[in-house]
Amino acid sequence: MNQLTLRRIPVRLDRALRQVSAQRSQSLNTTIIETLSKGLGVEEGRRKRRDLGRYAGTWTPEEHAQFEKSCEVFEQIDLEVWKQ
Repeated sequence: MNQLTLRRIPVRLDRALRQVSAQRSQSLNTTIIETLSKGLGVEEGRRKRRDLGRYAGTWTPEEHAQFEKSCEVFEQIDLEVWKQ
């Protein structure tokens, strides 16, 4: 494991980290590592995803029907535009 030494940590940041550490009942070191890992998207065992998977299956059937109805206009072809 590597070690880092940080200097000139702003007072507000120091207070916030210590507060979170106390709330979680964990060491300050663990809190800082978890916070940095999450913020940088390098959490152990997790990959940062940039897709919409977390939203899949969250619509009710009524919401889905409304979405489909709202999108019908995009299925229409404007022949005047395509003649050129």
